[in-house]
Amino acid sequence: MTEPDPIIAEVRRFAERELWPVAARHDEESRWVEDHLPALAGLGLMGANLPSEVGGADVGAEALLEIVAAIAGACPATASVLTAHYLATDSIFLGGTPEQQQRLLPSMAAGALGAFALTEPGAGSNPADMTSRAERTGDGYRLRGAKQFISNAAHAGTIVIFVKTDPDAGARGISAFAVPRGMPGLEIGAPEKTMGLKGAHVFPLGFDMTIPSDCRLGEEGSGFRTAMRVLDNGRVEVAAMAIGIARRALALAVAWAKGTFNDK
Repeated sequence: MTEPDPIIAEVRRFAERELWPVAARHDEESRWVEDHLPALAGLGLMGANLPSEVGGADVGAEALLEIVAAIAGACPATASVLTAHYLATDSIFLGGTPEQQQRLLPSMAAGALGAFALTEPGAGSNPADMTSRAERTGDGYRLRGAKQFISNAAHAGTIVIFVKTDPDAGARGISAFAVPRGMPGLEIGAPEKTMGLKGAHVFPLGFDMTIPSDCRLGEEGSGFRTAMRVLDNGRVEVAAMAIGIARRALALAVAWAKGTFNDK
């Protein structure tokens, strides 16, 4: 049997030592997992999905999925926050210009949290139905609309927001914008009440704001293609989370059957 990548072994040790003992408390108290983020950044995990030229850890795909599985097996809420952050950084890496990548990604890989705002109250699995809009205003855009169930939004420094710049073009009219959280006109509501993953908060957004053109990621109309590429990665990460949770459940079930189970 081959030895695991050193970073995977380190993440597994961290997850057992730091995440697993407090995961239940975070869920019971609906307590956001912010106290775990500095350690994730210190291990290089906030940029594990990115190449080194933009500040990432440059780990391979298999190692990344084992990292996500290890974290999810100890604290699914922490894994949810981390993978939601990956959706934002993937959006900038896959959809942004080289200048935007260099301006935004190194700090995000070092720990500045990101959020990915695609879902709306009436447009979830079909983003082409979104009603949020962006209109050109001189050297910028006016964004108006609302988003729902946006992970990390109140804690993120950068929120990638998808809106229609050409409402008549369907999916081809969607563009993506990397928006600083403190932008005037951006309203972030109270965290939604969820049935699980209560340490990973999700929020509604409302916005009527004017932003500069350099917030747009890539060309107008490229947002849908970017979102679909990002979600392709995200679906694999969700599968890795499920694997990590299943591994933990199996280990606990075996311990119960053997009479060695201890929930402390």
